[in-house]
This record gives sequence, structure tokens and C-alpha cells, in this order.
Amino acid sequence: VSPIAVEDTGSELKDLVVLAPEVFEETEETQDEEVADTAVLESPIVIPESQVRYQPDSAEFLDPVAAADAIQPAVDFLLEHPEVNILLYGTCAGDNDTDFSLELGRARAESIKAELEKGGVAEDRITAVTVKVADDPYYQFGLGTNSEASSVNRKCVMLDMSTELAKQILANAV
Repeated sequence: VSPIAVEDTGSELKDLVVLAPEVFEETEETQDEEVADTAVLESPIVIPESQVRYQPDSAEFLDPVAAADAIQPAVDFLLEHPEVNILLYGTCAGDNDTDFSLELGRARAESIKAELEKGGVAEDRITAVTVKVADDPYYQFGLGTNSEASSVNRKCVMLDMSTELAKQILANAV
């Protein structure tokens, strides 16, 4: 036992926020209070597979209209904030990285990027990648590939490119 007092052992990792119009409204309300050097998107935004469902083993949306509707709040926000560049990273369920799962994660991030571009967001403002399971700070191990894993680990995460977390993820991207 260490005789040194420990003040805070908490993580600097911010909670994921599920994509919804209210997420961006809260960001806009607090933006005036933020310091100019602070990222506009304070928390990473997750776009779970439940919102943009995919064909099995594919990056093709089951319902392209529903996917576009789910992504629209992000499009609106990015059009209102042309100074924000984002990193999208896609992941798949399963605790093991395979060439297929890594490529599928990247392809799913690219499908979200394509929807953002269709909405008018410039391509050069969006970087789409995938990461290995060990490099995904939000990955929950031990879920396998069942429906629980689908709701947690099959996702695309959107981060403000100016954040340290985005830079770290980009440095570890596959």
C-alpha cells in the first residue's frame, strides 16, 4: 500500500454521446462560454448501428433514407460550423481483428462520410478510418458478435479533429 495520497484516478476519456439533434443544440448553447482554443465538439458522437443499420457483412445501408435522416443532425451542424474538421472511425463487433473486420469498419466509416458529403459537407473536412480493437477506447471486450455487441461495438464515432483523442486515434488508424 502506497503512503502517497492519490487525488484523482479518473479517466480523461469522455463519454460517447449518441447522435441526435439535441447533442448539437447543447454544443451551440455552450459554445459562447468556451475558450477559443477548445474543440467545438467536446464529446465524441457515436452513430450506432441501430441508427444506420447495414446489410449483413456490408457497408450498404438497409434503409438509405432512414440512415440519411439519422445523419442529418451532423450534416446540419457541420454546415453551420465550417471551421470544424472531423475524424470518423468505424468498428465491428468481435474481439479479434481480421482483415475483413478492419476493412468493413473502414467501409462503414466511409459510408457515413459519403452521406455527410451528399448533404454538402466538403470531403476534405472528413477523414474516415478504422482502428484495431485494442486502439478503440470505447470498445467493450467479451461481448462477441451477438446483438449486445452490435449495439455497443458496431459503430461509427465522430470526433473533432482538433482534439487530442482524435489525433491519437488517427495515429493508430489502420
